[in-house]
Amino acid sequence: MEISVFIGFLLSWKRPSQSTYSIQPSELVGCDGTPQSYTITVDATPNVADPANQTLCAGSQTALVDFTGTTANTNYNWTNNTPSIGLAASGTNDIPAFTATNTTNAPVTATVTVTPQAYVTQGYVWGAVSETGTLTLTAPAGKVFTTVAFASYGTPNAPTNGNYTLGSCHSTTSSSVISGLAIGNSTMTVVANNATFGDPCTTIGKTLAVKLGFGISVNGPSQDFTITVNPTPVIGTQTPIICSGNAFTVAPTNGSGNIVPANTTYTWTVVPNANVNGESNQTSPQTSVSQTLTNLTNTVQTVVYTVTPVSPVGPCTGAPYTVTVTVNPVPVIAAKTTTICNNGTFTVTPTNGTDIVPANTTYSWSAPAAITGISGLASGTSASSISGTLTNSTNAPIDVVYTVTPTS
Repeated sequence: MEISVFIGFLLSWKRPSQSTYSIQPSELVGCDGTPQSYTITVDATPNVADPANQTLCAGSQTALVDFTGTTANTNYNWTNNTPSIGLAASGTNDIPAFTATNTTNAPVTATVTVTPQAYVTQGYVWGAVSETGTLTLTAPAGKVFTTVAFASYGTPNAPTNGNYTLGSCHSTTSSSVISGLAIGNSTMTVVANNATFGDPCTTIGKTLAVKLGFGISVNGPSQDFTITVNPTPVIGTQTPIICSGNAFTVAPTNGSGNIVPANTTYTWTVVPNANVNGESNQTSPQTSVSQTLTNLTNTVQTVVYTVTPVSPVGPCTGAPYTVTVTVNPVPVIAAKTTTICNNGTFTVTPTNGTDIVPANTTYSWSAPAAITGISGLASGTSASSISGTLTNSTNAPIDVVYTVTPTS
């Protein structure tokens, strides 16, 4: 007897398909045998829709990444080449929203590669053990566990054929514990105890019953997407010190705990100080924080600015920081006149009032140019007052002018 068989079919990798073929044996003399049929099932290759790229500022929340495909029973395994953005190096299935991080002053881009993995169940194994016992299940050679068909630690109904059902006591962690130990592996070992599953019924002796599907895993084509985290300025408190009448300038730089992206700009508000002139709010972006401040008193004054930095990349707005400017007083003393007799001593000690005379101000002056008839012209250095003794050898009054430099 001679049998001639021809089978032709097209495999579709988009979704599972089945083709049923009928074979009828036939002898050359025309005697036909009983037809037999068989079915070829072609499991689908899993796929994953390419997730959208994301771009956001450091400190912001990413969007949930919800992996989808057209094949049932698919896991999505992903890897991340830049964990510094706040995402783990690898994981499985959806990526929850997380706070993106970037500790540099330039954009950081992470590439996430996701690979769909489908499990095809081809059979089942099962077993049960009493509390404190150890249950080991092993898939046939070349197979892995693909699904948890049943798992219960408690009082499951456990017939020997593996058709288990839940009893009155059941640990809700049963399936997740077994899944974590079994899926993708060829063997699974677990101790049936409260430490592993929790204690769903404290006064009853418990049983662990498990039924696992086994089969093969199939990987589909990977997809890449990116998460770009732009830098957000992070700047600490600044404390410049100036003398009254001078300008302060604060231009933060990257480093020492600061994150200052290139071309960061600043706006600010200021708490008014009635004893200082020159402070004002700034709503137009500036490349630095700078103003000229005048202290109207003879004591140290401070001016507090609240500054908001903005990076042009994004743009990304940083948390406000403070600039506390210390404005030291500068002596401001009007011209003084005094009259003495011949061989008399003059002393001028300016006081605060119409003048600005900070505590411990000292005075220095050069000796005036030689004046005919006047002797005793002398200089002074770091003196607490302006003082001298002058002799007039003429019979007329003579003016002597000192140019004094006060120093606070």
